[in-house]
Amino acid sequence: MKKLPIFILAATLAGFSACSDNESATTSVTGIALDVPDLGLQAGQDYTLTATVLPEDASDKTVRWTSSDESKATVVNGKVTVTMSEEDVTTFEYVTITATAGNKADTCNLVIYPIPVPDNSNDTEVVINGVTWATRNVDESGTFAATPDAPGKLYQWNRKKAWAATDQASSDWDNTNATGSTWESSNDPSPEGWRVPTKAELETLLDENNVINLWTICVNVLPDQVIWNPLNPRYGRIFIDKRTNQSLFLPAVGYREGNNGALYEDNTMGEYWSNTADDDPKFAYKLGCSPSGSGVGIYYRYSGQSIRSVKK
Repeated sequence: MKKLPIFILAATLAGFSACSDNESATTSVTGIALDVPDLGLQAGQDYTLTATVLPEDASDKTVRWTSSDESKATVVNGKVTVTMSEEDVTTFEYVTITATAGNKADTCNLVIYPIPVPDNSNDTEVVINGVTWATRNVDESGTFAATPDAPGKLYQWNRKKAWAATDQASSDWDNTNATGSTWESSNDPSPEGWRVPTKAELETLLDENNVINLWTICVNVLPDQVIWNPLNPRYGRIFIDKRTNQSLFLPAVGYREGNNGALYEDNTMGEYWSNTADDDPKFAYKLGCSPSGSGVGIYYRYSGQSIRSVKK
């Protein structure tokens, strides 16, 4: 009988030890990151954000979503939906979408912008921050794509051969880097009166003082119609001139590379050539566009990328 209390005490201590072990095994959230920091949507559109909770083995990875103004946009399990009507969006509206896990949070700055009024007199060019851009990608050499969201063709730097923006590899893909200190006019596939932009002209799109730069869904604005396909949307980045509200959409077409020219990152990333060479003859400058942002950098010349021409 005297051993019973000792047994009970030992069991109790074992219980405390088990609790202590469970508590020490809990892994707290150290961070959370959204895939899109700045998002642009129009009336009737929606977009699903992705939140990455760190570390991967966090004990509780539950994400809580909130909108700073649900009269403008709601968010449910990451799906952001604009609740404003087209008639109500007459200027830029701003909403903060917040994702919280544990005691960590990250935000997405949502900009709701008006659907532009079609200019039936000229829908082939737009002026952004002082540069006149084509409203569509280059398609076959000497032509533009039919609509602003159409992928057009992909080109290797300083070469005029067009490659389709599909995931099919090519047996005749040339994985060598073209020579030259600039994109020669004889190799420029831009239509008459247009040319491949310079590095400096691409950089004007990134001027935060004059240009709003957002990941968005393309809305084709053609004479007498506004088209958005919610079942098969074309994502990309939109650049809006703060002074005139004119906008330029660059679709995320992806890019070709590798030994056989396979397509990568379709509808996730857009790569747009400049005519400016790097000091290293293997590289040239391009504009990269993705959900996380955009920037000008260098890449291998044999990569197949989009061209958005500027006016001569």
